Amino acid sequence: MKLLVAVLVALFAVSSVFAPALYASALPDYNSGKLHYTSVCDKGQSTYRKYTGEGWRVLEVQTAAGDVFVDLRDAEWKFFMKLSSSSEMQEVTHEAWDENLKAKAPAVFYDWHGGGPSDCVKR
Repeated sequence: MKLLVAVLVALFAVSSVFAPALYASALPDYNSGKLHYTSVCDKGQSTYRKYTGEGWRVLEVQTAAGDVFVDLRDAEWKFFMKLSSSSEMQEVTHEAWDENLKAKAPAVFYDWHGGGPSDCVKR
């Protein structure tokens, strides 16, 4: 029993150290991809950019508060976010991503989804 507890503690420690790196490695180096446009939204408090590369497309949102949202389409559709209160990018469900995006960057959310006000301007 003690051995099982020790193994579980060790696995938890290793996973908490390496899990953020796994999420980061799931994302392509999109800053090296082709930047199609940048939009400024929420009275200048958020921006979003569209990048593409071979076999993938990324929409990245950054807020003035330090929140980052990444919508990745490659062979799958994945959502990542790093809230200003957290230190690491995390893969999240589409629902959690939408909920947080709407709260943190509402003009971006409405620009993509419709149904509300948006002040986004492409630059």
